[in-house]
Amino acid sequence: MNENTIKQILVTNINLYLYNLNLCNYFIVLSKPVSLQEISNLSYYREGKDSVDGQREQRKNTVIASVTFGATRPFQLKHVSRADLKRVDIPLANGSLLLMQSATQENWKHKIPKTLKQISPRINLTFRWVG
Repeated sequence: MNENTIKQILVTNINLYLYNLNLCNYFIVLSKPVSLQEISNLSYYREGKDSVDGQREQRKNTVIASVTFGATRPFQLKHVSRADLKRVDIPLANGSLLLMQSATQENWKHKIPKTLKQISPRINLTFRWVG
């Protein structure tokens, strides 16, 4: 999959996903509908070497919605203080919508690990609402 294909996937699907995110407002009780101004991050992963190291949101009362376009990548969660809890791996496929409430951000680090596998590009849109 080349860059133009990824861009076409994004352009073709963005309105549908933004519409679906607006519907989510009613279920997760967000204060206002999603707009393009609320996209706080657009990440382009060219290949398996592109990754995000373990991180978490530092602001309190933050809800994050993440939409994935392109190749499936594992999204890993690791608890910040409880070693007895195993790492959680969630495969984020094309069109995945991941919602993380404030408690997730406060207690878990998340990452997209590197891989040596041949992998197609991926785009991720991240929306943040701070309460």
